[in-house]
Amino acid sequence: MQPHSRAGGVSRHFHSPGRLFPVQRIQTFRQVTLSMHRLDRGTWSWRAPEGAEQALTVLLLPLRGTISVTSRLPVADPMGSDSRSAAVLTTEHTATLWVGGGDSLWAAIWVPTDVLSGLGLSVESPLTPGDTRLLAATKAFVSATVRASGDARTRRSDPHTMERVLLGLVVTVLLENTTTVPGGTSQIDQMERAHALILAHLRDPSFTSEKLASALSMSERSVQRLFARYGTTPSQVLRQFRAEIAASLMHNRQQSGMSAAQVARRAGFRSVSAMRRALRATASAPPSPAEAEAPEQCCSAGLPL
Repeated sequence: MQPHSRAGGVSRHFHSPGRLFPVQRIQTFRQVTLSMHRLDRGTWSWRAPEGAEQALTVLLLPLRGTISVTSRLPVADPMGSDSRSAAVLTTEHTATLWVGGGDSLWAAIWVPTDVLSGLGLSVESPLTPGDTRLLAATKAFVSATVRASGDARTRRSDPHTMERVLLGLVVTVLLENTTTVPGGTSQIDQMERAHALILAHLRDPSFTSEKLASALSMSERSVQRLFARYGTTPSQVLRQFRAEIAASLMHNRQQSGMSAAQVARRAGFRSVSAMRRALRATASAPPSPAEAEAPEQCCSAGLPL
């Protein structure tokens, strides 16, 4: 589907008399779409467009401003105690959204509902997730990705990797906030949260198992025991995820024009040599001879994929 067609499909879910829902940017990573919207304060109705072929679930993330969701028209003070910093809706819902702030900036992650259903997840009614550390990390990752979307190299980001990251974040936000979840133990839920937090911090070389434990409100020893039950460690999972991103970016280097040092930085490694070691240790595709000869450079944090 072409970008203008995707934008039209997104905007047709939102309705307001005499206004079109603005779509500033939109990117699709296989089955998952990421869009950005700049809105004025006001009310929007949510309902699926007529003739919609695919059921969708969307995680709305106000990057600036707030949102209130209700199944009826807003009351006199719609931005009262139920004002939240995110919302989850599906094409099965009918709802009213009140946008707070004079110049709100939203991002939205669109996921096919059947993908979530296949994982045992469903959203029976409009959902307003609580303000957790995971949600904050999700917003930070999405904000950085949206800001970087004007970069030609970012537009060539590996769609498999971005789909995995965005889908993982949506799934874990739902696990934290819904009661209709797959059967299992709280340990599985904790592991899902841990994976999502790791995904959200992949590009931060300073993110360690200690910081992961703090974000999970667990001791570092408890986190190590949690991962040990699955035969791994937080460091191994983090290295595996970063190596997968690095391998994908290396594969696309001819189109992106990125150097080995830039690939390492975008994948969250501190140096090219650290990236090479991770690629070898995880059996990912190793750098080519030309990449292996790249000069060693220190990679700073903060440059998102």
